Amino acid sequence: KMQEEKGLLSSREGSPFPRRKRKNVLVTQTEEEFDSLIIESPPLISNSILRAILFNEIIVNFFVSLRYIYGDAKSNRRNYVIAISTIFISVTLVVALSTAVSKTPLIFIKISENSIGEYDLAITSLTDKIYHLPEKTGFYAQNDTSSVHSRRQSSNSGQSASPGTVPIDAFDIGGLSSGALINETYIKDKLKNSWRVKGTTARWMMLGSLENRFDSSLNASIVVVVIDSDKEKEIGLGRSWTLPALGDRQTYVSSAVLRSIKVKSGAGEWARLRFDLYTLATTLGGVSPSTLNATIKTALRNALNQTLSNMSSVSFPAPNASAIQSTLEGVFGVPLPLFFIQNIINNSPAFRNGSVTIPVNVILSNPIIFDQVFDRLYSPDNLKTFLNFNTELLVENEFEKGLGKWPSALGNVIVLESKWILVLLRRMLPASIRDNPIFIGQLLNLMTRNGANRNTTLPNIGNNNINNINSLVSSSNTDQIEYMLSTFPVNQYAMLAIVQMADRIAAYANYGKGRDSVFIKWTNSISDDLGWGFPATYTLPLQKAMLGADLALVFIEQLFLFMTVFLLGLATIVIYSLLLSNVEEKTYEFGMLRALGFKNNSLIQLLITQAVFFSIPAVGLAIVAASLINVPTAFIISGYSALPPDFSLTTNSLLQGMFLGVVIPLLGNIIPIRRALGRTLRDALDLYHFSANDTIVSIERLDSLGVDLFSTLASLILCGAGFICFYIIPWSFMFQYWGVFLGLLNGTVFGMVIGLASITIVVQPLFEKLTVTSVMWGSLRKLKNVVRKNLAAHRGRNSKTALMFTIIISFVIFSATMSYSQSRSLTDNFKVSMVSGSDITVNSFTNSMPLKEVEMRRFLQQQKDRPDGPIADFTFRTYPFHYYPGISGIAKISSMVGVPSGNLLLYGVEENYMNAMFQDFFVYTAIDSSFKYDKTSDGSPDVVKSLFVDAGNATLSMEKKGVYPKVIGSARETFGVGGDALMPESARNPASEAYSDYLDIVASTADATQLQLRMKGPIMVSDHYYTLPGFGRSFLRVLAKPRAFVSKLAGFPFTWIPPLALAGQPALISMTAFEHLVNKTFHTRTTLSNITGIPITEPTEQNLTSPIKKQKLQIMMRPGTGPLDREFVKNSLKNFISDDRVVVIDAAEIIDSMTFATSMLQLFFDVSSYIAVVLCFFVLYVSFTANVRENKWEFGVLRAIGISKMKVVAIYVFEAIAIFGSSLTLGTIVGVTISSTLILQSGLFSQLPFTVYFPFLEYFAVVLMSTTVTLLGSFFPAYLLSKKQIASTIKGK
Repeated sequence: KMQEEKGLLSSREGSPFPRRKRKNVLVTQTEEEFDSLIIESPPLISNSILRAILFNEIIVNFFVSLRYIYGDAKSNRRNYVIAISTIFISVTLVVALSTAVSKTPLIFIKISENSIGEYDLAITSLTDKIYHLPEKTGFYAQNDTSSVHSRRQSSNSGQSASPGTVPIDAFDIGGLSSGALINETYIKDKLKNSWRVKGTTARWMMLGSLENRFDSSLNASIVVVVIDSDKEKEIGLGRSWTLPALGDRQTYVSSAVLRSIKVKSGAGEWARLRFDLYTLATTLGGVSPSTLNATIKTALRNALNQTLSNMSSVSFPAPNASAIQSTLEGVFGVPLPLFFIQNIINNSPAFRNGSVTIPVNVILSNPIIFDQVFDRLYSPDNLKTFLNFNTELLVENEFEKGLGKWPSALGNVIVLESKWILVLLRRMLPASIRDNPIFIGQLLNLMTRNGANRNTTLPNIGNNNINNINSLVSSSNTDQIEYMLSTFPVNQYAMLAIVQMADRIAAYANYGKGRDSVFIKWTNSISDDLGWGFPATYTLPLQKAMLGADLALVFIEQLFLFMTVFLLGLATIVIYSLLLSNVEEKTYEFGMLRALGFKNNSLIQLLITQAVFFSIPAVGLAIVAASLINVPTAFIISGYSALPPDFSLTTNSLLQGMFLGVVIPLLGNIIPIRRALGRTLRDALDLYHFSANDTIVSIERLDSLGVDLFSTLASLILCGAGFICFYIIPWSFMFQYWGVFLGLLNGTVFGMVIGLASITIVVQPLFEKLTVTSVMWGSLRKLKNVVRKNLAAHRGRNSKTALMFTIIISFVIFSATMSYSQSRSLTDNFKVSMVSGSDITVNSFTNSMPLKEVEMRRFLQQQKDRPDGPIADFTFRTYPFHYYPGISGIAKISSMVGVPSGNLLLYGVEENYMNAMFQDFFVYTAIDSSFKYDKTSDGSPDVVKSLFVDAGNATLSMEKKGVYPKVIGSARETFGVGGDALMPESARNPASEAYSDYLDIVASTADATQLQLRMKGPIMVSDHYYTLPGFGRSFLRVLAKPRAFVSKLAGFPFTWIPPLALAGQPALISMTAFEHLVNKTFHTRTTLSNITGIPITEPTEQNLTSPIKKQKLQIMMRPGTGPLDREFVKNSLKNFISDDRVVVIDAAEIIDSMTFATSMLQLFFDVSSYIAVVLCFFVLYVSFTANVRENKWEFGVLRAIGISKMKVVAIYVFEAIAIFGSSLTLGTIVGVTISSTLILQSGLFSQLPFTVYFPFLEYFAVVLMSTTVTLLGSFFPAYLLSKKQIASTIKGK
């Protein structure tokens, strides 16, 4: 054996001779070859017995390894504690975070639910389709179930309808339903056995107002939401809603409304509800005023006919008009004015002489009564008063938010129960009508018939049921009405049917294509059950809202993946350092084991068993700890998402934890095993041999080198990086594989951090010297050289610690900066978006419902003028120019040649626009320097105000030379075929006049770049508009002079990216100029009509005196205003809103919801950083323990020559400080460099202002922890050694 060892000795200790192998068969053959020779030799024993012997050898080695490891653990507890703690911390963090990450979809689901409502599937009526409901049962069932197709055919053919039915044309007048109702009962019956359908419910919503019943000036606009509380609780709609079902005349009200009207909930106080059925029907229901008038008139006529059908005559006292009025009101059951009575007296000679009795048909056939009088009594103007209902409600309780019960965009809401809604509506009717069962029945019949004729899934009550009411109910009028209302199937006439999915949370938690496939299958199943022709529109509000969360979920998962890899790397370094230290410390023991016959394979088995011995208890304890951590996490997520807490760990998290617990020691074992097997037996048994003193000389021939492994790996890595950047990333982005896309981007960024941190190792010695020079002063200066020599001697081992510190410091800065950057980017992009731009905005999303500028301006000006008012400034903005009547298309912007051109969104703004916006977001690339600009509060030039104060004063560079190109200017338009010849000569201004009649404009930088526009150069703005029949479209071409080119302005989508110019960029002109352009189209029509005599047929809502419609209002609040001030302003503005397409947006509320996710992300980074610092402590402690152990002799010599214990300890402490100080400097440089680069790169596209951010709190927290770790990790090993005797230390004991 000794000869074999001598033959295998390497050329060490400075020997110039290379290692030579002895030609010995037993030496050159591998163990496997030797075993095969034995097996292939003549069988002295059977193969099965031989295998049993070999297996028995493995088992014996395993138990020997266990006994050795157990004994070593008892004698060297420190290393085992460090190893188990490292694996325990890493696995605990990974398992706990993996479980938490798997539950993050629940948070995003709840955020989306609070925003859009817990509506899985919303079904609304589609009135342009015909669908026959084959069978209707119950009290209100139709007698005839013939289809709408047959009724329409019989009506169109001039034949009478089937018995018991009414031809569709007879009642096709729209009605209150206008086809906007849907039969939820039918949907429920059809879907009761559908796949994953938990249930359905009906909803109704209408606009109204709530006021203090003692002071009507205290009022607020609200949305009335009518719900079925019991049904919605059964199907799980609004799981966070804990309020019980309401009773008759009870309501729940938004807290903001109650504070506004000064009413308390739960204190027995009442509030008056008002809602305008006229506005509801004409605005939301799509019913014209004339149609609504005809509906009411028809219902009253039918009610009178039914009331008087059994009366042959009526006796009237004469000629007392008041007495006649009382008699008729008692008969008809409706209030009648005196002019109505006077018309009857004037047209009936019998009234002129005393009491008279006249036939009923005389009254009924009198056209004055049913045409003139009723038209006057129920004209559209009078209907507004007649249909303005009010009632008093008991405020049972209040709520701050809807919590998923309805979309948050509804704003102020009051809640009513559906089973009491008809009773409540009846109370709102006039007394003479609400107690008339015939009128109530006829009104219900007419409303439902109109709805049924337009959407035949709605059942028609039918005339016969109304006719038979008296026979069915032989009691008072009130009992009859109560019976009708209590049995009326209100769910068959719902505004909205909501379908909830069974096991819905699991479906939403599966993001991306997985979720889409589930909902496609679900909606297909529902559509099949309802029928292909079912007249409805299907929408998936929550599923659509969750699309925006997909990227965030993928991003979080990718971050978790890279954090796991990051922790895996750090933990592996710890275990590697620990095992390597063990190998070096136990070299003699391993040598003795080998000398006693322990094979190399057995030694490998021992080291692997030792590594697994670390894993088993660590993983077990980590799973227990992760389970404990998961308990509060589950409670937090459950409290937010309103779902039952899930305390179980996910299967994936357990597998990841166990995999990590096994991989960490195995990866850390690779180099220690090679080190243990690479020692010769002679070196292993040398007690005074240390690896730090090794000098290795290796001589190899050039022709035997072959392919260099390092160069090959570097080449493959670079090729792979190029392939990923040029092929994989574009492919994943194009096909929307966001997981792959974000994973590669995050991997690139993290690779940059680790790569730059690794490169800093090259300059680490220089920074270590600088650190030593800067921290060692006074009497310690004499020890500088000793510290520097220690740093050089321990460089191989200390480099791992330095690398970890550098990576951690750079990672902390990078992660905190990027988290802040992401949060800032989200909030800033929202602030600068079209829907925002200021603290509070009011946006109209339809040009048919402009803002009520006069009323809003009056209120806002009052609040602005108040010394303690909450409003700093406000401004209005127009719609784009092409939204106005007569404009036929989007405007164009170009040079005077007209090519190339781009779409233009032309807006009119007020003079104070830049004072009523977020001023941080104003970036311009060029400005007309010939003007002197006022400054905004942040020092930016107010280019918008200059459009007003310097209007018409711009001069182009060519104008100074007197050169005027022939262009079509602002004073002239072309009017289609033959139109120009009809215009007077005075309207055709020369070019020089056109240059003085122009538009001052603020244009986009993208337009300037893409269309080759320049400052001091002419710009042409053009559009088309309609004139007169036969003339077609006219061309409006206007000269514009740029005041500034802008790449960012809050409230408008300005950009610098040239290709977006073709899609359409905004441009701003003064409100005065905008009004001039809009009115010019009207003026041109009028002029052309006067010349040609052709009347104007195109409708126009604009004239020379009417105010321009406004689309948006922006309000800036004064500094220091709080939520209550914003709430007051928002609620006051909602009083001027009568349409749900006009939305009030509070930027602070939106930003608060955005920062929640980013704060959780930052917490994730912080926890990971702190865990990494703890792992650094272990590495530092292990490294310095090994340093002190290897330098025992030097330590003893220093003490022997008179250096005190504490100075010797200080040498090692300053060595650690030099490592940490240099790593801190280099890590800070790397983190700041990468963070700044990425912020600049993102700002290149977003054009958001560059903000220098440094995470001082996180940075100093990690620095403080790292400093503590550095001092403790270096002090304790040296201090423990200093307590030994000098002689023992020099001897290496």
